[in-house]
Amino acid sequence: MKNFNDKINDKILAYYNKSNKSLLVFSDLHLNKNNYNNCIAVEKLLNNLVDYIKKNNIHLIIFLGDWFEKKDNAKIEELEITTNFLKELVILDCLMLFIYGNHDVYQKDKLLQQIKSFINTYSIIDNLIFIQDYFVFINKEDKFIFHFYPIFSDKLNQNGNLLNKKIYKETLLNNKQCIPNYTEYGHYIFGHFDLYNIKYLSRSNYIFNYNDTNLTKYTTDDFLIKNFDLSLLGHYHNIVYKKEDNKIKLLFVGSPYQIDFGDQNQIRGFWLLKNIFKDQFNIKFIENNVSPKFYIIKLSEYYDFANSKINVNELLKFKQSYIRIIIDLKLNDTDEQMFFNIKNQLINQNLYVDVIVKNDLNILDDKYNLFLENLNKLSNKEIEFNDILNLSLLNKEKILKILNEYVNLFYDEKQFKNLNIPKEDLINFIQELI
Repeated sequence: MKNFNDKINDKILAYYNKSNKSLLVFSDLHLNKNNYNNCIAVEKLLNNLVDYIKKNNIHLIIFLGDWFEKKDNAKIEELEITTNFLKELVILDCLMLFIYGNHDVYQKDKLLQQIKSFINTYSIIDNLIFIQDYFVFINKEDKFIFHFYPIFSDKLNQNGNLLNKKIYKETLLNNKQCIPNYTEYGHYIFGHFDLYNIKYLSRSNYIFNYNDTNLTKYTTDDFLIKNFDLSLLGHYHNIVYKKEDNKIKLLFVGSPYQIDFGDQNQIRGFWLLKNIFKDQFNIKFIENNVSPKFYIIKLSEYYDFANSKINVNELLKFKQSYIRIIIDLKLNDTDEQMFFNIKNQLINQNLYVDVIVKNDLNILDDKYNLFLENLNKLSNKEIEFNDILNLSLLNKEKILKILNEYVNLFYDEKQFKNLNIPKEDLINFIQELI
């Protein structure tokens, strides 16, 4: 049977049974994604993952894609974190199935055709199986089949960017029905792809089932729920799920840690899947409480108006975190000096601290429609960045920072209805300009 290998199947089965019929699932690490040194967060997460593996006798992991943000630009620290984690898996005799995401094939073979970065670097590790094409695992005893769907690298354009991250319904059905006696098994999807009918408003705001008759050939949430017992997917960084009969049937597992300020207040972690059979399974979420978190703080919420002073003790409770302070009230000279001292203390005890004055945001807010119109043109490269500097008299560096903060603070509120750009992509685009 195509896309099946007896030797690999036996190996996965052995590790699944050794793991007491259980496995861990996580996705979307995006090492080197931003300017906040996410190495600290990822290293703490992976160390926590190793501890969990040890304590719970886990021997099988499925990673759903996007290990690096840009794998052709990985730094020594990021490679060391990756290597140390994989060494631990070897020591613990734990097998990891690595499903390729769109960032794992980013600018593939950019320099030389034989260079395939992650694979060439780590393929010598026997406890690591890379899944670059559709592949199946069959458990005949417990009557279930795993369908592995990586992002399809043949959909890349000449720059290494994906032309389409969606997948055809017909592809899923054909692959399922090609398996002999497929109706006797439960069917589980592990993959990294889009669903056509999810409209991505923000990380915490998705809409299912919006209409687009031009895309009916692509996979939808209802299609997966109808044809598969469970679909576990990477790609979206927030946890998104749908249930049927009070049981999870579709789950975007989310990033296992907070990546930037757009993730504040969002829980993150990894998943335990166990006792899988034809028509039943158990799934459990394990929250990540060790990686640093992001906080956007309005100074007015930490101001004692009765005594006209900043609540210093409450502000200084933030430690080993990423802090953004919005000065949304007018400070007198005494308050300004006090805030300056507090900021320095926060810088010393946190991983990142920046400050923005609310008035700066109002400069753009007054010209909101022009901002949206020009930013949309800019994203489509219809105009140059200098053409939107007339939004304010600020210099280039200042306006870029304000644009970034504007999106972070007001994206959910305004939903950028005139822009067909996800918040994450919009922020990344602005950061690349800086």
